[in-house]
Amino acid sequence: MAGTLLAAVCVCPVMGQKPASVPPAQVVQEVRDYRMDHEDRIVRELAEFLAIPNVASDTPNIQKNAEHLREMLEARGVETHLLPITGRGPVVFGKLIAPEATRTVIFYAHYDGQPVDPAAWTDGTPFEPVLRSDAIEAGGKRIPFPENSAKHPAVYKNDWRIYARSSSDDKSPIVALLAALDALRAKQIPLKVNLKVIFEGEEEAGSTNLAHTLELHKNLLGAVWTGASLAQRPLRKLGAESCDGTLATAEFDEGHRWPRADRRLLR
Repeated sequence: MAGTLLAAVCVCPVMGQKPASVPPAQVVQEVRDYRMDHEDRIVRELAEFLAIPNVASDTPNIQKNAEHLREMLEARGVETHLLPITGRGPVVFGKLIAPEATRTVIFYAHYDGQPVDPAAWTDGTPFEPVLRSDAIEAGGKRIPFPENSAKHPAVYKNDWRIYARSSSDDKSPIVALLAALDALRAKQIPLKVNLKVIFEGEEEAGSTNLAHTLELHKNLLGAVWTGASLAQRPLRKLGAESCDGTLATAEFDEGHRWPRADRRLLR
């Protein structure tokens, strides 16, 4: 999967950038190298995102999530629009157009989380990201986030997990996607497809307004995204919500390793 998608999204010649037809294996390695070099920043960005309460019915905080997402996307040069829904968080739509691209890849994820019972959280609160030495089921203990400095870069072990509401479902995939974009840009590997993202703020509440909202803004999106049209189009499931789960290392909602953009997003 990594080679297929990376080969699909990265290979068009741009002045001052690496030549076209970068071998997929090389792309994977360069993205992985970037992740290793910037792991602390990626983890910190995820932790900051997780700290914003995101129950769909909590309108003020779900709006904060949407605004935070807009900042995250615009920092990567992604044209971003908040498509409003009365009484709910907006659909966050972003697009990144690649010169001379003839195809478009759309990523869906949601930024709201399931309702929480704070009393059920015996170690911290739902929106206080906690780092553990392993999964709770494996006896993982709470540990501090490692210090990071130029002389002593933070090192994260593969078994460590971040616990917080929506840590795996569905905020980590969003951060993984953005980290992958950062890696491709840093390694001067350009996209050869147009990229669009649809981030929903009420998936855990039934997505009752999604189809209508996308229909209202079909001119902006460039297509009508409905069940009927999707059924007639080829799809590649990459682990976003309601797909096959390849973006997550954990099957439960609250414990997730940090996003490894190379293999979570593009496996």
